[in-house]
Amino acid sequence: MTGLKFDYDGGFGKQPSRRPARVADAIHRELAALFLAGVKDPRLHGLTVTAVTVTKDLRIAKIYYACDEATAKDVQQGLQHAQGYLRSHLAGVLELRYAPQLQFHRDRSAEQIEAIDRLLREE
Repeated sequence: MTGLKFDYDGGFGKQPSRRPARVADAIHRELAALFLAGVKDPRLHGLTVTAVTVTKDLRIAKIYYACDEATAKDVQQGLQHAQGYLRSHLAGVLELRYAPQLQFHRDRSAEQIEAIDRLLREE
């Protein structure tokens, strides 16, 4: 058997790549550091990056962030404004062939947990 590996799901084939997960982790760390100190836009200071996922071809990175409901619109505008700078910074640090396109998504899981908690306390 040349070139075949036993797959984790019981079949034969190529092992799934862990590279997208490693790249996502590197993007997560870099963006978290930038939002703590490196971004000049005050709308983005202290922004929390909750998760990052990257497509298999490393072309698109989905960045999930948490912020207050009151500042959500300002934060989204700030992220769109800083997108070029963030992508350029990541391109220099990650040393990839292509800098991934950044897509920002607000993570509402904390709000949902709080709503569920509130409902449970009422009963």
